[in-house]
Amino acid sequence: PQRSDCRITGVQLAAGSLDSALSADLQHVLQRYQASIRELEMRGVQLDEATLEVIAQLTELEVLNLAESNLQDQSIPLLGRLPQLKHVDLPATGLSDDAVDDPIHACRELKELRSMHLRATKISQPAARALQRRLKGQQVAVRVLY
Repeated sequence: PQRSDCRITGVQLAAGSLDSALSADLQHVLQRYQASIRELEMRGVQLDEATLEVIAQLTELEVLNLAESNLQDQSIPLLGRLPQLKHVDLPATGLSDDAVDDPIHACRELKELRSMHLRATKISQPAARALQRRLKGQQVAVRVLY
C-alpha cells in the first residue's frame, strides 16, 4: 500500500452537539494531525472535556475559534498550553469575570498571542480592562463588545 503524506492544516465544524462517536472520531483526527493543524474553528459546537483536552495538545495551533460554544471559565487554562496561539475567538461563550481572575492568567505564557475576542460574554468592562492591562506587555488586542 502507498503511504499517504496527507496534512490537515485547518478543521472547521459548525453548530451542534458532538455525540460520543463523532467526538471520538474528531479526537482521533485532531490527535493524528496535531503537528500540522494551524486553525481550528468549532463555532457553536458543544464541547466535552475529552475534546477540550485534545485541543490543548495542538501545539502548532495559531487560530482558535470556539465562538458560541459551551466553553466555561474552568476550561480557559487549556489556552495556556497552546504556545503558538495568535488569535482566539471566544464570543458568546459562558465566560465570566471569573475567567479573567485566575484561569486566563495562563494566557500570559502565550508569547505569540495577538488578539482575543470576548464579545457577548459575561465578562464585565472593568474585568476586560484588567485583562488588557495584564496582557499589555504582549501587545494583545482584547476585544469585548456589548
